[in-house]
This record gives sequence, C-alpha cells and structure tokens, in this order.
Amino acid sequence: MGNRASCWTDRQKASLKASYNDRIFSIVGSPNDDSVFNRIAIENGNWEPQVMDVMASLVRPTDVCLDIGANLGAHTMVLADLASQGNVYAFEPSSLNARYLRENIETNKLHNARCVQIALGRAQEVKELTNIPGREGCSFVSPDGDVEAVIERAWGDNLPTTTESVDVDTLDHWMAQNAISHVDFVKMDVEGSEPAVLEGGLATFERFHPKLIVEFNRNSLSFYYGERPNQFYERLSELYPFIYIIHDERGIRPTRVTSFKEIEPLLDLPNHWWVDLLCLTEPWEHLASPRMVATSSQPPRRKVVYFSRVDLSRVDNGGGLICRNTARRIAQTDGVDLTICCTGPSGEVERISTFANSIGAKFVPMVFKEPKAPIVFKGPKAPDIWNRLCRRLFSKNAMMFELESKAYRHVDEEFSELLDSIGADTLVVDYLYSAMYIPSAFKRRSLRRVTVTLNREVAFARDMRLRGLLPDASLKSELRLFFYEQIIYSRSNSVIALTSKDLPAPRPMTRRFVLPAVFDPKVKRWNGAGSKSLFFVGNVAHYPNKEAVEWIVSRLAPALLNLNSSATIDIIGSTHEQISSDACPANVRYHGVASYEEAVQKFTDCGLFIAPIKNNLGSKIKLLDCLSYGTPFAASKAALSGLPFLNGVPLLDLKDPVGSAQTLNALLNDSAKRALMSSSIANALNDQLQAQAKIWEMVLS
Repeated sequence: MGNRASCWTDRQKASLKASYNDRIFSIVGSPNDDSVFNRIAIENGNWEPQVMDVMASLVRPTDVCLDIGANLGAHTMVLADLASQGNVYAFEPSSLNARYLRENIETNKLHNARCVQIALGRAQEVKELTNIPGREGCSFVSPDGDVEAVIERAWGDNLPTTTESVDVDTLDHWMAQNAISHVDFVKMDVEGSEPAVLEGGLATFERFHPKLIVEFNRNSLSFYYGERPNQFYERLSELYPFIYIIHDERGIRPTRVTSFKEIEPLLDLPNHWWVDLLCLTEPWEHLASPRMVATSSQPPRRKVVYFSRVDLSRVDNGGGLICRNTARRIAQTDGVDLTICCTGPSGEVERISTFANSIGAKFVPMVFKEPKAPIVFKGPKAPDIWNRLCRRLFSKNAMMFELESKAYRHVDEEFSELLDSIGADTLVVDYLYSAMYIPSAFKRRSLRRVTVTLNREVAFARDMRLRGLLPDASLKSELRLFFYEQIIYSRSNSVIALTSKDLPAPRPMTRRFVLPAVFDPKVKRWNGAGSKSLFFVGNVAHYPNKEAVEWIVSRLAPALLNLNSSATIDIIGSTHEQISSDACPANVRYHGVASYEEAVQKFTDCGLFIAPIKNNLGSKIKLLDCLSYGTPFAASKAALSGLPFLNGVPLLDLKDPVGSAQTLNALLNDSAKRALMSSSIANALNDQLQAQAKIWEMVLS
C-alpha cells in the first residue's frame, strides 16, 4: 500500500471559473493530477462548464445538494454558490482528495458545504480504495478479484496504484443518521459504483426524487464491477421518466433520450466511453430557470442545411474528420439553425445522428433505397441491348460516385422536399462529389449555395490513376470531372477550400474563401520535452503515407543514426513487411495498426512529430492532431500547405535527408526550443479558431 499522506505537500493553486456568473474560485490540487486539476489549469479555469450551466438552471438557493464523488470540490463549490441558503454535502473517500476538498471549501468561505470522508455503496463495511497516481480523479472502491487485471482491462495498461482502507455507508443509513430531512439535487460520479450508491440509497431516491446528474461510464461500470450499462440505464429510467444527455459543448440544451440505444453510440467513441446524464421527474423545460430555457431557445436568423455523402460518424478517416469539423464550425456560428443531411447505406447514415445531436444540429438521413439502373439513353422505346451497351460504355468513363448517385436518384427528390419543408436559405455541400446526389439543388434560384472542396479533385484523381490505384478510371473520366467541377463552382455563391492551392479559378459571381481545417484544442497536452523520439503516424494503404514511411526508413533513419544513436523513430500505421525498402535501421520501431489511445500517447509523449509528405493536396490530419495536442513538429513544405497561418515550422527537405537529420537532431537536443514551438502552435491555433468564426459569419451571411 502506497503512502498517500506524503503527497499532501506536493500541491499547487489554480483558479476555477463559474460558467453562469463572474465568480472565480480558488482551488488547490496535485500538480501531477492530469485527470482534474491540471485540466482546470490548462483550460484557464474552465471545468465542465456545460455541467455547471445545467446545475445553474436547476439548483435553487435553499436546496439541499449531495456531491457524491466530490474529488477536489469543483462541483461542490458551484453547488454551494448556487444553494447559498441551503446545504451541500460532499462525499469523497480518498484521504488526499478529501484534504484538498476541505481546504477548497474553507479557502472560498463556503460555510454551507461540508466534506464527508466516506464512500457510499450497498452496505456498511470497510473496503479498499484504489488510487491511480497522476489520475487522482479516477479513484475507485476496489472490486473483488485481481485489481491489476481489472485496471488493465479498463485502461489498456497496467498502471501503478496505491490503496487505502475507507469506510463505506449506504446513503439511506447516512441520511437517517444525520437527520437530513430532504434532498433536492444530487451529482454522482463514482467511477462505476453508481449502481451500488443507487441501491444503497433507493429509499432516498424514491422518496425525494432529487434532480440527478450522473456520469454514465461504460468502462468503469463493466470492467470494474461487471455491471451491465443497459441494466443501469433501466434502473435510472424506473426512477426518472425524463433522462437527458448533457452535451460536451456549451449552449446546447440537454437532449432527451428514451432508451439505452440512444446513448450507446456515445459510449463507443475513441477515448470517450462516458456521458453525463440528467435525470428528472418532469421535463427540463418545466424545472429549469426561465432565463436558461429562453437562452437556449433563441430564434434562428439563418436556416442552413449541410449536405454530404461522407460518413460523419467516422473518426478514423481523414475525410470524416474534416467534414465533421466543417459541420461543427457551422453549428458554432451565431444565429444559425443547422440541419445536417447525409446520404448513404442504412446503418452508416443512422450513426451520424449522434454526432449531429452533439453539436446541437437537427439530423435528417437520406438512406439509400432500392437502386435503379442509371439513365443513359432516353430515346423512345430503346432496345434493351442498346441500353446495356450504353451503360457499359458509360461506366468506363464514369466519375467516382457517379453511378451510385444515378442509382439512388430518389435522394435528389427527397432532398428537394426537405429544402421546401425547412424553408432553407443556405445550403452547404461538403465534398465536391456530394453534389452529384442533389443536382436539383444547384438549379434553385432562391437558395444560397456554399461548396466545400477537400482538395483539387481532378489532380487527385489523375494522381491515383497514374499510380494504378483507380483501375477503372480513364482520361475521359478525368476530363468529365474537370467540366463537372467547373459547373458546380459556377453555380455556387461561395467556394471554400482548405488551402489556397485548392481554390478554383476566380469567377465573377462566386466568392472564394480559404478556411484551413483545424481541430479544437485537446485537454491532454504534449509533454515530451525530455523525449528523444521522433514520431510518424499514417496508414500505409494511403500512398502518401507509404512514400513518407519509405523515405523515413531508407533515407532519414540511417542519417539520424550516424548523428545520434540514442534517437529513435516510432511509426504507427505500418509494419516492416509493408515497406518496399530493404533497409531495417536499428533506430526505427514499427507499431503496426495501433489503437486510438496508443496514437494519442505517442502524440503527447514523443519528442517531435515529423511529416515528410510529398503531395500538397488538402489538409494533413496528422498535423491537425499535432496542433490540437500542442505537439511540436517538422514537416515538408508540401505538408504545410494546409496550415498557411503557421510560421517558423522547421522544414524537412526530402532531397536532403542528411540535412533533415541534422535539423531534427538539433531539435531533439534543444528541449527549450521544442517547448517554445509547442506554445507557439497552441497560440496560433487559438487565433485561427477566432478568425474562422468571423469568416463563417461572412460565408453564411
């Protein structure tokens, strides 16, 4: 058992901002805690503001509140501020966290709050509490059996732990023992023990029906305690007829769900297997403060419809991530009432609804129905043999998605009906080929059209054909694509490209915008200043990544090895067998196909990311990830074409691997410079996000 008390002297102070007013709390915690305290510090005092907003809409000044799983007391302080004439009881069994909690209550003069240093569960007993150093917000009551195996299943790694003995009580017994006459509001986040707390406090919940915010963590429920998430949802729904999802983004009203299936997709997202639920006995609109309801029901100024053939549910695909980013930016634009419409096969399209809900957009799927043969010959009573011959000739010269779009012509009809029913004034078509499914929309005079192109599609198609990656493509199909591209752009009021090189030629009636794709900053940040490893990630099934890996292995790695034998290169997305080069330098480590979590770990732990990409088409997702994590990187000039707002990025000359190795070696030996690079790109990202918000207002106005 580790010594928790010795950690008490290792402490720092930060500020915590209340999302609903101007109050700022002082909060202390461990500087090693990446689960709560460091996230508050990194986010400039912001901690789950969307949860605070919901609390502010429901908690009344005289309420009695329970914060079950209080940790440092971030939510305790908010509840004590909101229920200023009531009482807040904060339950926290961890001895270290309880000390921080007590100090935070005392420092902020919250005389109506009290720390209760016990765990709540099914029975009165003494149990072991497992603590994970560096993740002080993730302590849990130790389950029966092999705790190390349980942690490895839940976290994918055998993390170091400490344990301590804690008292466990039931909520019902504690309420009676302390003569608590009623309870109005409960926040519960106890790392998978929620069913046990609910069972031990069933009489309390059935008698008072307090408003409840509860974390629904699939991994903690199932891996720690063998609980079935769907069964826990059923227990909640028996007590609360109105259950809502609290979205991660602010300003989005809670979304009601009526079955476990509606929240299940949210529990399967990479590195995000939990969701906060709001449980009520009446509709949120009836219980929330009128100001909050009014704020989240502002009348829209612009009715925007977003359409794409891309699967927005995919977070492991570059196109999906870029298009999700576009939809998110539109949803964040002031005064926009956004409807997302995507087309595709059944199953693929329905999954997108979760994403649409998460950004506060309406979602209308256009599911493929029974396909029809493409219309090629429209003459009177054409012989079947003639139509078959025309279709065969047509298919050889067809553009990508063309045959599919003609086979599902019903999408165009249904989409026209949707535009009429909504009364849309603006249409955003994401990805050039998406326009093939809705040709009628490009003939409407009263509709403002915005086309987003992911890259120079003709150049990309030519590159793919010449490399033999599009065996059915022909020179004629490229020519047809060129003219089709010009037609779509000429019928668009605005065209958005990710880079200046991807912009079409100027047109008198078409506005052109360059909006580089950028992702929001991640909570987890780069911390690899002391590392001597380079990192590259990319699926080698995509030829630019294969070329990059082959250059790294055959050209860069040997040159770097001669300069620095301790420097290593980690490659995710490839094995040695997948590379045509016979070189096998000792400083290269292949990781093959890795999980999302492993990739995140490399982005945050590596010394430097490298992007030796040859083509300058579109954006490079790997560099967007670097920006969001604050990971410093060196890249080829072509790779940087999608990030024109970045200055001072070290360049990799693919024709000079020795010079590139010298540049990288100097950076690996200068941790201060890499830390400065990390800070610089973080600032550039924030500036770009603010600039893009203004540009989107221009585009949609």
